[in-house]
Amino acid sequence: EARMNFELNGYGNRISLSDQPFENLCLPLFNLVLANLRPPTLKVLFERFRELTVRGGMWVVTGFKRVEMRSMYNHVEKVGGTVLWEASANDWGAWLIKAA
Repeated sequence: EARMNFELNGYGNRISLSDQPFENLCLPLFNLVLANLRPPTLKVLFERFRELTVRGGMWVVTGFKRVEMRSMYNHVEKVGGTVLWEASANDWGAWLIKAA
């Protein structure tokens, strides 16, 4: 579905998309990681995001409640990420994070 959306919007040849299990991914490094996951999963994967992202790359993370944001900040900071932007709607949160 993501691949079809990229193509429909003219980005089919400009974006690489992988459907491989996250644990199996390796080089090349990504400029952008998008994740819509719940906090227990995100907290575990932040370290892997950092490993797979170019320095200064971005992560867009969603899938957490506004009340869960505070507890997640520590996990982002632990891997050297910086939350650049945050928003919430209908009690759900979203962040733009710059990778270390």
